[in-house]
Amino acid sequence: MEIVFRAPVPGDMGWVISMHGKIYAQDFQLTPQFEIDIARKLVLFFDHSDDFDQLLIALVNGDPVGSIAVSKKSATTAFVNFVLVIHEFRGQGIATKMINKVIDHARQNQFSKLRLETYSCLRGARYLYNKLGFQLVRRNLRIKKYGQVFDQEFWELIL
Repeated sequence: MEIVFRAPVPGDMGWVISMHGKIYAQDFQLTPQFEIDIARKLVLFFDHSDDFDQLLIALVNGDPVGSIAVSKKSATTAFVNFVLVIHEFRGQGIATKMINKVIDHARQNQFSKLRLETYSCLRGARYLYNKLGFQLVRRNLRIKKYGQVFDQEFWELIL
């Protein structure tokens, strides 16, 4: 299976938003407010992006199967967001390839740290982040959001 990455084309932003909403509702019973917040974050991502920032769409046979973004948080820290792989393509290394692509991009641009936010209910994502060397650096306990209660977590990778 060949995985190709590209910058978004028209229709991709809607796909990223709707897939986040659909998958997170199905897997974690999050309310539609989550999808609305993803839409807001995506608009902010593009409204405030610079030359470093990237949103990548992972394709298999020309069809979108995943997304990931990275943006400049400070002079030394980049932030990873919109990490998603659709159900049919999970367990095939796509998320690992997406994150490694972002890690390489951050290193090539002399960032010293990558940071991301996740939730305690996202066990698969947390396992992957840990496997790739990210470490949990902060936890906000028992956040009530999107119709659920979970810990909000911030993970970092020193590059």
